[in-house]
Amino acid sequence: MGFKTFVILKISQSVPRAQVMQVTGHQTEASFRGYLDVVQQQLVETFRKTAWKVTKKGGTPVPRAA
Repeated sequence: MGFKTFVILKISQSVPRAQVMQVTGHQTEASFRGYLDVVQQQLVETFRKTAWKVTKKGGTPVPRAA
């Protein structure tokens, strides 16, 4: 399992940040937050692509994120 995948899974499973930080070796909240910002950007992009596919197949339109 990749490093980013591990972090995404653990955060989405509501594992406390402090525990994830300990496992990943992040020593400061600032360095961990910076990493999560990258992960969040990837999740938003994935959501946009998925939402477009659902809408194109006749699903309920999804509002565009800012």
